[in-house]
Amino acid sequence: MTLALARRHVDVIALELDPVWARKLAGVVRGGGVSQVRVVRADVLTFPLPSRPFRVVGNLPFGATTAILRRLLADPRIPLQRADLIVQWEVARKRSAIPLDTLLGTTWAPWWEFELGDWIPSTAFKPVPRAEACHLVIRRRTPPLLPPSMAVA
Repeated sequence: MTLALARRHVDVIALELDPVWARKLAGVVRGGGVSQVRVVRADVLTFPLPSRPFRVVGNLPFGATTAILRRLLADPRIPLQRADLIVQWEVARKRSAIPLDTLLGTTWAPWWEFELGDWIPSTAFKPVPRAEACHLVIRRRTPPLLPPSMAVA
């Protein structure tokens, strides 16, 4: 995913918490001949988010998905424009449900639109997880339904 993005001539900051996977990713990037990728061993929950408009593309750890979504979506003043995420099927289904059927979905709906993308079978991953996955697309609403000042802190 990282090299595919870089080959589209976009700047990529690739965050990886696990030191082994971060080293492997850095090696793949070096071997891929792309210069606009920076691999950072960091936790997305504490990494400083950009102050200019940005997009997130990622395969989220199933156990950390809700925490990561909260980090990205809770404050609509964060200049996230879009997120294309691979998440657990059930999470994607809940977030994209119409009518909204969760408190988080209702809280985020004034600023974000959620779209259920393609279903991804568990066998597409190594190691194979117990749950199925899905592409979840999150887009900033323009215009928003409420001003950012009305977001729940």
